Amino acid sequence: MNTKKVDNAEKRVNELIEKLEIRLNKISPDVNIIPTKTSKGESEWSREIQPSDSKRTDDVLKEIFGVTSENWKTLFQQAAYGSVGEINRILRLHSSALLALLCFHDVANKPIIIKHSDNEVEEYDECWFEVKNKVFDNPSNIDIVLKSKKGNLLFLESKFTEYLSSESPDIRMKYWDFYVRLLKD
Repeated sequence: MNTKKVDNAEKRVNELIEKLEIRLNKISPDVNIIPTKTSKGESEWSREIQPSDSKRTDDVLKEIFGVTSENWKTLFQQAAYGSVGEINRILRLHSSALLALLCFHDVANKPIIIKHSDNEVEEYDECWFEVKNKVFDNPSNIDIVLKSKKGNLLFLESKFTEYLSSESPDIRMKYWDFYVRLLKD
């Protein structure tokens, strides 16, 4: 791999995490953000929210981000307790599970509207997280499934910074050709 591209990717990840930390402190000045602990020690670039011992994770996120949706706890449970152990990473500032949850938890009150090329409009107002789905030869979880008022389903994968770091690109070979086409630059 081109070392210049790796250095640029690492630089972008570091800048992104720093900006996320600054913005989160503006939203909630009392939030405690710490370096993520990994099997190799503390991460140089990953940061996470450190909740107090007395608060549940869903309540911490609800308070920090001002969540008011009525079904927050149910949706948090779906997003955090999928089969991949998202609960262990959902407080990280670059968590795809957190990104998906924050973007789509209130779709019932703030529908996603997609205008098709034929000017037909599709309004999505229901969502589920970590829905079982068969991919290739293995079951997997799809991050977000939206349902429109017409009954159509939209399957979405949430990716945030997973592939910006050279430390662990961890792309399964089954998906390699897809990512090569998608991420040419």
